[in-house]
Amino acid sequence: MLSRLFHRLHNQIVVPLVIGAIIVAFVATIIAVRIISPPIEARVRSNLSNSAVMASNRFGQQIAQLRNYAKVVAESENVEKAIVTDARTIRPVVIPMRATLGVDFLSVLDRNGKSLTSLGEKQPPPENYRASRLLEFGSMEMNAADVIHGRKDVSLAAIAPTRDERGTTGYIVVGRRIDRAFLLTMQDRSDVPLTLIDFEGKRVLASTLATRERALLPSGPRLANAQRAIERKNAIERSFSLGETVYIARYVPLLVEGQEIGVLEVVQPTTQVVVTTRQTTVLIVMWSGVAVLVLFGLGLFIAHKVSKPIRHLATTAGRVAEGDFTPVVEVHGKDEIAELSSSFNAMTSSLREQTAALTKRLVELYAFYDMSKALGRTLDLDELLDTVLDSALKVLRADCGYVMLADRETDELVLKARRGPAGPISKPEEVSESIGRWVLQEGKPLLFGEGKYRDSGLEAGETPKSAICVPLKVKDNVIGVITVSSQSAELQFTDENVRLLSSLAGNAAVAIENAQLFKSLEEAYMGTVKALAAAIDAKDSYTQGHSTQVAHYVLMLAEEMGLCEEDKKAVETAAYLHDIGKIGVRDEILLKPGRLSLNEMNEIRHHSMISANILAPVPFPWQVTPIVRHHHERWDGSGYPAGLKGHEIPLLARMLAVADAFDAMTSKRPYRKKKSIAEGIAELKACAGTHFDPELVPAFIKAVESAEAIPTSSEEPSGYSIPDQFDREEVRAIFVSLVNGIMGSYRRLGGPRVAANLEEELNEEFSQKGFPITFHRGFLTAHWNTELTLREEIEMFREALAIQCRAIESLVGSGIILRFFTEVLEGLSTRFQMLAARFGLDSTLAAKGAESRK
Repeated sequence: MLSRLFHRLHNQIVVPLVIGAIIVAFVATIIAVRIISPPIEARVRSNLSNSAVMASNRFGQQIAQLRNYAKVVAESENVEKAIVTDARTIRPVVIPMRATLGVDFLSVLDRNGKSLTSLGEKQPPPENYRASRLLEFGSMEMNAADVIHGRKDVSLAAIAPTRDERGTTGYIVVGRRIDRAFLLTMQDRSDVPLTLIDFEGKRVLASTLATRERALLPSGPRLANAQRAIERKNAIERSFSLGETVYIARYVPLLVEGQEIGVLEVVQPTTQVVVTTRQTTVLIVMWSGVAVLVLFGLGLFIAHKVSKPIRHLATTAGRVAEGDFTPVVEVHGKDEIAELSSSFNAMTSSLREQTAALTKRLVELYAFYDMSKALGRTLDLDELLDTVLDSALKVLRADCGYVMLADRETDELVLKARRGPAGPISKPEEVSESIGRWVLQEGKPLLFGEGKYRDSGLEAGETPKSAICVPLKVKDNVIGVITVSSQSAELQFTDENVRLLSSLAGNAAVAIENAQLFKSLEEAYMGTVKALAAAIDAKDSYTQGHSTQVAHYVLMLAEEMGLCEEDKKAVETAAYLHDIGKIGVRDEILLKPGRLSLNEMNEIRHHSMISANILAPVPFPWQVTPIVRHHHERWDGSGYPAGLKGHEIPLLARMLAVADAFDAMTSKRPYRKKKSIAEGIAELKACAGTHFDPELVPAFIKAVESAEAIPTSSEEPSGYSIPDQFDREEVRAIFVSLVNGIMGSYRRLGGPRVAANLEEELNEEFSQKGFPITFHRGFLTAHWNTELTLREEIEMFREALAIQCRAIESLVGSGIILRFFTEVLEGLSTRFQMLAARFGLDSTLAAKGAESRK
């Protein structure tokens, strides 16, 4: 057991120190108890003696005070006069004097000792005065005091004679009853009670002890001790026990006018000695415990200085052996252990730095790898830019960043992606454009920190605390910039960070350019598709804009159903091209104003197969052909061309069927009037489960009803309606967006110089018509006329749009202006698109403008 206890160096140091401290504490406690008890008991006896002397002195002071009070009353002229002239007037005179003096009783006697008046409830009977020496002192014209004994109580009184020119006329007696209250005035400490015993040592006259304490203390020995004190005529001390408590009592004879009148007992239990001894013992034990703890702590400190560093060094070496290079041995000093630890720390530091460098390289490689995978996974520019920015922030541990791309026409930087500490930056103005412009112009990176910036020529106020901005280069062409920054002053970017971000930007720039090229191709492709659809719709005046509106409706349904982007693109393309097969239908049938015969109807029904055959050789990115082929199939199988039913019909073809039918219902045809929106919805509900997918109809109706305005394909200018809930500013915003967008498209096509000539032409015509609008560098400036009604203002907007469309159509052709108008309209929000259609500010204006030009 002992060998195991002392096996470790730590225990060999600590255990002996603790055992030694315990032994010292035990011996110290015994010695202290032996030494401290006698002085404490002597101190208790000294306090008792002082209390007895103090009480005796205060008793003498009470006697002197009563003598003085009696003399003051006796020498009062009013009292002397009342005694001599009329005894009945004495009482009113002495009543206030007694109250002022605060004595228990006051008596006025004639010279024969007969009571003339007495005040106080505690005064003794007059015959008791004769039993005392008071009248004897009075007859000798003395101002003296004595004790007056009653049956159950004792009083201390003083007498003084009253005189006139003939001699003594009476006596004044004042006194106090000797009771517990009287003794309390003699007491200097509340824990030292006083008791007054008569001069014969037979009974207790008064005591400050409580009734219970008085009953507990033995009366026999106390009275005997009082008699001994009287016999010896000197103070004595005695001890007696009550249970486990030992009491010390001092007995002091009390004298009045040289005669013993009783014995004053002062009692104090020796509890203080026991308590003090016990407290001292506890203190010694406590401090001994503290000493043990101190020695234990000292032992731990010594062990810490000796054994712990060795053990810590061994543990750390084990962790390093397992591949953890982060622990450091912290040892202070210049001894051998400190030298060994310093060498060990140098070794682990070198390993740690090499490991950190390898880890950093690995993180960079993984970041490049992840980004490369992401870049190869998508051609969507927004998604690609988000991926690039997130990768840059992750690798550089930055918390803010943004990507800006240069506009190919204006060469201005446009913010495309941004991130802040809590996600995307909500306000574009939070991005500093001055940094990006400098990097775009110079074509080289910019590195700066708080108060320091390099090679920029920027004002210090324009720079953040720490940031890097590098160009996105493809060969020698800068297509944009990427900037990362940190809001923390502790993170300062270095040239190594610039190198890393530049490498990342170089890879990203190629992917960004490819995405831009793909987007341009996609826009050109969709523009071609829309132009082709517009050309097809233009063949029949009743179906102008039909393909655009069907595309609009089917995209609403796709949004409601939460389809992916690929399916949205596929169904949108199919919507634009679903009637391309009508070019294979004879015009006399297609444009026939009346109802078609059965043969003519069969020929019309071939247009879906003709459309599919035309589109089949085209390598669309999506499965467009099946959608177009089967968009006239019915849920119950009664449709054409294949008679498919239920889920045999492709989902996107079912969606296109609902949108195509709804637009046809709510548009004017040569053989019938158009139906209202409510009638069209009712027709869809009636045909759900027979003609249309019963699950798609409710979704389509919800999408239509949630819109605040519904497009109409063939309304006359005077037939548009104004919704109940709208803002006049919304109408103006739609108009400005349309004319600016169309002008911007033309400006990109023809160039700034040609566009400026067109603006001059339009401004002149607007001025002639009194329109408060002008073009300047591709943008509309308006001074709204507040006196116009809403309908008058809308008519002005429609006419201005038609003028713009006619002017551009004369330069580029009707197909291009239709394409411009459609692209701008689709760039508006869903609400603005629907309001534009409701107000008649749609692509029909472009078509009608072209017709009026012809």
